[in-house]
Amino acid sequence: TYDATLLGGEALPTWLILGEDGLTGPPPPEAIGTTLTIEVTATDASGNPTVDTFDLTLEDNTGPAPTVLVTPPATLVDPITVTVTFDDASAIDETSVETVDVSLSGPVPVAAASSSDFDAETNTATYTFDAPIEGWTPGDYGADFAEGAVSDVATNTSSAVPSEPFVIAGPTDGKATFTANAGSTAVTSASTFGG
Repeated sequence: TYDATLLGGEALPTWLILGEDGLTGPPPPEAIGTTLTIEVTATDASGNPTVDTFDLTLEDNTGPAPTVLVTPPATLVDPITVTVTFDDASAIDETSVETVDVSLSGPVPVAAASSSDFDAETNTATYTFDAPIEGWTPGDYGADFAEGAVSDVATNTSSAVPSEPFVIAGPTDGKATFTANAGSTAVTSASTFGG
């Protein structure tokens, strides 16, 4: 049989489990960068114990996982906002958040985001796309978050989020509509706005 504790006999953290595959479990963000000294006791069929210790250094080796939300423009001349929330075990490197992280495509060329902002408390980046001078052209649009665009402080980079389609329809009865792909896991916004 096997048993594992922290050095000195203290119980393992609740997220660290000793099973058939060894020690497993996702460490919480506050544990990243720490080292645990683990004491393992192996007892044979005759009841003879063997004890060994080792250090387990907890490192973040997973990149930020982005979730994208598109906020529609209030009118055909208002900006489109793309909000990207990152799930990550360590802090996001704020210097890696740039306007080129997200691209917006549509029926006519769309300029790069005019601004980006990052909120470290919520791990959220906000990208603003100003409407063209003539306003948004009705048609199909997509928002793409680029592979490796953002990194965390452990230098892991983000994964890509595929294009999330949405439609800006032309004015009908003085209104224009914005609809998002209802089957998408990332874009969940839909609204009607004045034309």
